[in-house]
Amino acid sequence: MPESHLLFTETPAKEDVGAVGRVACGKVDEPFVDILHLCARLLDRLDGFACIPCGPRGPSLECRSAARVDLATVSRDGDPDRRQLLLDPDEGATRGHEALGQRPHGRKGFVRLLRREEPHFVIVHDLVTPRLLALPLAALALVVTACGERSEPLGPLSEQYPVQVHSAGGALVTVKERPTRVVALDPGAAQLVDRLGAGSRLVGAPAGVQLRDAHPATVALPSGAVDVQAVVGLHPDLIVATPGTDPVDLDRAVQGTSAALYVEPDSSVHDVERAAVDLGFVLDRPVRARQLAASIEDGVQRVERRVAHSPTVRVFVDTGFFVPAPADSLLGDLVRRAHGESVGGPNPGQEPLDPARIARLNPRLYLVTSAGGTNVARLRRDPATRRIRAIREGHVAVLPSELVENAGPNVVEALMVVARTLHPHAFR
Repeated sequence: MPESHLLFTETPAKEDVGAVGRVACGKVDEPFVDILHLCARLLDRLDGFACIPCGPRGPSLECRSAARVDLATVSRDGDPDRRQLLLDPDEGATRGHEALGQRPHGRKGFVRLLRREEPHFVIVHDLVTPRLLALPLAALALVVTACGERSEPLGPLSEQYPVQVHSAGGALVTVKERPTRVVALDPGAAQLVDRLGAGSRLVGAPAGVQLRDAHPATVALPSGAVDVQAVVGLHPDLIVATPGTDPVDLDRAVQGTSAALYVEPDSSVHDVERAAVDLGFVLDRPVRARQLAASIEDGVQRVERRVAHSPTVRVFVDTGFFVPAPADSLLGDLVRRAHGESVGGPNPGQEPLDPARIARLNPRLYLVTSAGGTNVARLRRDPATRRIRAIREGHVAVLPSELVENAGPNVVEALMVVARTLHPHAFR
């Protein structure tokens, strides 16, 4: 890979989050441009990276451990002096009200923020123009002095500890050493650990979870109930849970083991990608994690393209006893991505809907989850539910809960199942 120097690819406007080139003053063994397609909360260590010089032009950049770099957004209302970066002489300085697509120079192809307003680092290659080479020699000397020389790494990247990631809800998790005994209290979490190539370290998992390379002891029932004594007896150094795990059981397990606790976000496909990257850092599997997250994103995009021109289907998703799936859940996200619209509304809560109300909402399709305990034959016989047109006309389908409600590496398959159910014609 060509060596590169620190430069800002775009001057940040108030509407934009800055993206900054990353120093690589030696050779590195793999590019990191693909991180633009992931939830770039943390980046892997570049063995050729020494440090970013802290100075008056970059007070928000902090010299970090070579293990990784924590990303931080650029302040929307920061000191203008902080944004006087390296500009092409032909490029006018950005005014605060201009977005990326409205710059006077029109060069908007360097960086495109893909998801929300999250910052991304990018390695810039072959973008050094003669005008940039004419920068003051003092600035160039500062970069060179800070970097130094390092030999090219011969082996795979290895995470250095301690590492820190953010759990669901924003709690900061510090893992001091490479975990060797992992307990996962959710099927999706166990499958993520297994798919990242750390199955041999998975010592505990829920009953019935399908794994490739692991044979853990049972620490949770299919209902989600946690066997705290079993968890404590396994002496884990890392526990992986989800927001749905019983907080009392979880606290008892953590207190009894002193293990690090990572709570996996599980409300969307994007959450699964983020969890894969986070666990990759924690488990010393960063490359495998990026590959998995990229594979999930690519698969989801393929399914979304298949249904892109299909009409939106109004559905009622019955998770059991007429309780609709919330929009801010994995299943709700899958329905939305598959061009479905839940008649239960964006925030239906956990209260059941009366069958008469469901009939008035008139969903085109009635979906039930396999774990919800809903008897489809009974729905068709019950006079109250037969008033729902979708049930009366036989437009009822059962979704496998172990697939569509588990925030794990099989979310692409889950989306495919939902999309085929809503738009069978798109897959013929």
